[in-house]
Amino acid sequence: MGMFNYVKFKANCWKCGVELREFQTKDGGELAMKRLLPKAIGNGNLYTSCDNCNAWNEWQVIPKEVEVIFDEKESKLRTE
Repeated sequence: MGMFNYVKFKANCWKCGVELREFQTKDGGELAMKRLLPKAIGNGNLYTSCDNCNAWNEWQVIPKEVEVIFDEKESKLRTE
């Protein structure tokens, strides 16, 4: 079994709607069973299995500080 960190995060299961509170991550630095806030893992993933319905739940954290830049020259489709 690999090491991971816990993340303090709440979300509802996508399948049954039960509130989930115990998430894990392998993102955000040293993996040492630490308890982290979502902002500490940067642009990373959180995951858990729902105790109620056993559905796999995975969430991606996207920091609010991320600036999205659209470059029209780089984004045109080639039709040749």
